[in-house]
Amino acid sequence: MKKLAVSPASLSANFFDSVQGTVGALTTTSPTYLTTQWMRASSVPNFRSLNKDDTECEAFRSLPVKRSAQPGGNHYVLFGEQANAKDLTTWEAYTTCINMYVGMSLLSMGYSLMIGGYMQVISLMVVMLIGNYTGLLMVECFEKYPDPEISYEKLGGFAMAKLGAGWEKVGVYMVALSVTIEFVGVASIAYVFLFEHAYMLVSQWFMFRDVVIVCTAISFPTVFALNFSEMTIWSLVGTIAPIVVVLACVGIFAVNYDRFNEHTYDAFHFDGTGISSGIFLFALGGHAALPSVYNSMHRKQDFPFMVRSVFITMFFLYGAVALSCLFTFGSETNVLITANYAEWPGGAVITSLIILILLKCLSILPGNLNMVCEIPESMMGFDEKPNKKRVCRVSAFILVCAVGLLARHHLEVLEATTGAVCTMATSVIFPILFYVLILWDELSYWQRTKNIFLFFLSIVLTVWFTWQTFHMLKVIEEAEAETITN
Repeated sequence: MKKLAVSPASLSANFFDSVQGTVGALTTTSPTYLTTQWMRASSVPNFRSLNKDDTECEAFRSLPVKRSAQPGGNHYVLFGEQANAKDLTTWEAYTTCINMYVGMSLLSMGYSLMIGGYMQVISLMVVMLIGNYTGLLMVECFEKYPDPEISYEKLGGFAMAKLGAGWEKVGVYMVALSVTIEFVGVASIAYVFLFEHAYMLVSQWFMFRDVVIVCTAISFPTVFALNFSEMTIWSLVGTIAPIVVVLACVGIFAVNYDRFNEHTYDAFHFDGTGISSGIFLFALGGHAALPSVYNSMHRKQDFPFMVRSVFITMFFLYGAVALSCLFTFGSETNVLITANYAEWPGGAVITSLIILILLKCLSILPGNLNMVCEIPESMMGFDEKPNKKRVCRVSAFILVCAVGLLARHHLEVLEATTGAVCTMATSVIFPILFYVLILWDELSYWQRTKNIFLFFLSIVLTVWFTWQTFHMLKVIEEAEAETITN
């Protein structure tokens, strides 16, 4: 099997350069893998091991997780140890990437344009462009890793070791810490989505406090079901839910397009850029799975085109949903668009949509909590100590619930902060940094300069987006306090 040579120069090519002439590669009909694990936008597909070469070898890890030493033990990995499944076609790889990127962040896309102005679609386009670029960088970095047993934090240690032996642990810990915190945010968001949607269904009969208690009690046992999300029914729910969300948002606006004239729209809010961009960045969490998708492809030479096609699709998908929600509800667009739809138009269709999202949230919590605990458990030596792992999972569940309850009134801030800080680090800053360190000797002066500039620019943007997000939070709280006073 021929190995893809992604030259450093080719990685800076225009986003659309290779779209022409290869469309036929994506038009071959093939079965879609409905057993894809949808942990969220950053979830990873659950395929069996596919060899990097024609010979048997260990497959890449998709996320920084450590495999259990016991065969058949509960663990979250992209590939199993033994596999002889067929390689993915280009179309199958494309649909897999769409599945692992497009998650429940769809529900907040309309809000991102409301808070930042409809011209924030430009920010969305920039995020998709940088996502395409850093996605290719990640695969190039993984290709340079000498050991077939690989994970993201090991790659971090390998890259930082180029600065000196003492930097290896720094690389491991900075990736481990970023991914762990990222998934605390992701799991907290899923927890809030869970009880908020449950309350939408039963608010006429039950108090909000009671709904939260029941949702917490129902979701708690799933903490220990490490293979919960691998059940076909939950994978199917995870695949269907975002599709239904897209169809509902676009379809409702198409049928009621006259609502466009009922609102006024601002083109740009500078103060809202941090929240808008943070929500957009939240959608890049699937980056760590790209090396494994690449590793599984039959035609690896199609990978750059496939990645570009994925991000072009995501741009139009997110853009259509965001604009449809904005033009339907205007300044009343909620961070959970389903809250708007529950009030109008309501009905059986919207109720069914809310139930589907409720099941989706319940199904992704175990996987997200697993990702919160996997690295800390490994570093503390809990792999062979199930009782200590249970204590760790319970502690993580309590932490996630606490964060979710504290942030539930400002869910947009939690989403934006997770995206602007953690996802920015794991999906933008680290790939650029590791690429420069690992391939330094192969890069030209221009390539070094360009990537170093992008690295520092991304750090500046992280600080700026985070500051803007909390500044906007202060503005929102002051406006709410003034409204209550009046």
